[in-house]
This record gives sequence, structure tokens and C-alpha cells, in this order.
Amino acid sequence: MSGKLDLSPFRDALEELEKTYTRAMTPDIRADHEVYNVYRTAVVKGYEYTYSLSVKYIERFIEMQGTERITDDDINFRDLLRIALEYGIICDIDAWLDYRNNRNATSHGYQASIADRIFKAAPALIQDAHFTLSAIDHSLQGMP
Repeated sequence: MSGKLDLSPFRDALEELEKTYTRAMTPDIRADHEVYNVYRTAVVKGYEYTYSLSVKYIERFIEMQGTERITDDDINFRDLLRIALEYGIICDIDAWLDYRNNRNATSHGYQASIADRIFKAAPALIQDAHFTLSAIDHSLQGMP
């Protein structure tokens, strides 16, 4: 645990998404359409969960700084991302807006085309979530 914020749920979700995606990309999984579809679905669910946890931890980190109170009523998502960028815990606001759009698309029902889009976007989310996790962890190490 770093500072007063336990990052292990975020870390665990991210690692699980990464492992599932990596396994889905292996030739044996890609060769079996039925098994691949199961893995693709697992990656989509992992994407949703990892994205949601990423945002929750971004919010919690910013709240811990004591300069912003983050609630749905107080701040919009773009402002949250702007503040996160200022703290150096994300690198690209537009990427996070895309992750949010992808996450929202999954809540309106399952479509293979959406699942394919999210599967293809998973590596970028994995990379950016690793950055966010590492940046938050590093920042918390310096906090009393």
C-alpha cells in the first residue's frame, strides 16, 4: 500500500487485463474462433473494469492532494482529466476520452463490432493505465 491509498485493486485488474489480452493474441487462441471470442469478451470486460478503476483512482489521488473535491456534481470529466494531466498522472486527455467512449459503448449492449474496437484499443489502455498507476504510486511514495 502506498500512502493512504491501496493501489492493489487497480494493479490486479490491470495485470489481469494484460494477461488476458496477451493470451488472446497467441496463435493457438487466434486459430480457434470460438475460444478467441471468449477471450475477446474477457478482454472487453477487463477493459471496462480497468478503465473504471483507473478513473476512480485518478479521482481519489486528486482528492488526496487536498486541492480539489471530486464529485459528479462538482466537476466534469474533461476537467478531471485536465487536473490529472496537471498532476502528471495521465499523458493524453483525448486518449482517456476515447477510453470513456469505448466503455460507454459497451453498456448499451453487446455487438461484435464494438467488442472488436475495444479489443484493438486494449493495448493503449493497458499502456496508459500502467503509466497512471506508476505515476500515482510514485507520487504517493513522497507523501507523508
